[in-house]
Amino acid sequence: MIFSLILATALSGTQFFLASDPWNSSDRFVPPVHEVLIPIGFDDNDVVEVIVDIEFRDSCEDFYGARVIRQAELKDVLLLQIEAKRREGMCLEVINRQPFIVKIGELARHESGYRVVDFKTMNRDYGKLRIRKANSSKIDENNYAPVTSLRAKEEPNSLRRSIELAGFFMDTCTFFKEVHVARTGEYLIEVLPIIDRMESPDCEKRPVAFNQIVDIPQRSGQHRVASGRYVFYVRTANGGSFVTQDYLAYE
Repeated sequence: MIFSLILATALSGTQFFLASDPWNSSDRFVPPVHEVLIPIGFDDNDVVEVIVDIEFRDSCEDFYGARVIRQAELKDVLLLQIEAKRREGMCLEVINRQPFIVKIGELARHESGYRVVDFKTMNRDYGKLRIRKANSSKIDENNYAPVTSLRAKEEPNSLRRSIELAGFFMDTCTFFKEVHVARTGEYLIEVLPIIDRMESPDCEKRPVAFNQIVDIPQRSGQHRVASGRYVFYVRTANGGSFVTQDYLAYE
């Protein structure tokens, strides 16, 4: 009954985020989703995102796209459908786990949380996506740096306890105010690179490269960061973001 209802109403409540390449439907399949990681801190005027962590079976499988289906009868549920594609050619038989961002769009305030549920099985619940009331009409409460890459920094003794953020400021007066880094999921680390700008007659409008090194704070309890693979979700300028993965080593 629920499945029939979904098929009948999907077109009116679906947001599509599929790649533009012309793949035939026969080339696509439902990949093995390892987990859906849900960032925190979204407001009701944000472009809300989740991260799908897919465990491909070899090097020829790749992410195709995803869509989020909402139903009037299931107001608190976000149905997540994910598709992968397969390329022809020589394939390495290795486990290839990759994270990808799925944009959902703006959602109404829901502080107790929308349930993110797998569309295929209908019984795999990935967790709650909480949406707060925005304090202003701005896309972000803070201004974030235009970060283009992140990597774990390897120390001489092979420890990897910090990250390096790289990118370009567009003038000489912009600077990092602070960078918030926190583990917010089992292996999800969120990075908020907050910037500020000083007014000066000496300010020049030209690209200025930055490489900002940030220590990963070592906290106790559920926020403790141990050695292992992590997915890093980075907020960037103008409401943007990107996701990457790397390994940290503490011992």
